[in-house]
Amino acid sequence: MKYALQDLLRLRKLREADAGNAVTRARKAVAAAEEALAAQKKALEDYRAHRIREEDRLYNSVINKQVQLLDLDEVKQAIAWLRERELLEIKKVTEAELAVTQAKEALAKAQAHYQQAVRDSQKIEEHKAMALAEWQQEQELIADRELEEFTPRDPEAALGED
Repeated sequence: MKYALQDLLRLRKLREADAGNAVTRARKAVAAAEEALAAQKKALEDYRAHRIREEDRLYNSVINKQVQLLDLDEVKQAIAWLRERELLEIKKVTEAELAVTQAKEALAKAQAHYQQAVRDSQKIEEHKAMALAEWQQEQELIADRELEEFTPRDPEAALGED
């Protein structure tokens, strides 16, 4: 028996497979975003340690020494630049956190889409099972009718006695 909705079932299965692949890609995107976030946090940590060491070095170069105002301005400018760069590193971490959030949202959407695709496929499969059961029942009825048609009503006629 050819199932009438076989093409639709095949299409639903393809959509289910595509949705499953999308979930896999979304999971990989979340993992990549989390790795990028961890790398950015590590870079920020490393930079903070570097900034503190560099500020200490700059302060020590002018502390308790006679320096010209121009040299002091250069130290202040260098420290300001170090702190600005730290703000850039913080911004990168924030952007990486946003990327993780967006990747997780995309994963949730992909999972919901996959679940819907599975439900859609299951509906057609349930319909196919019901149609197959009906077809089998019809075939059994046809077979029973055929047996009834060929069963003689008179047992003597079946033996061929006249």
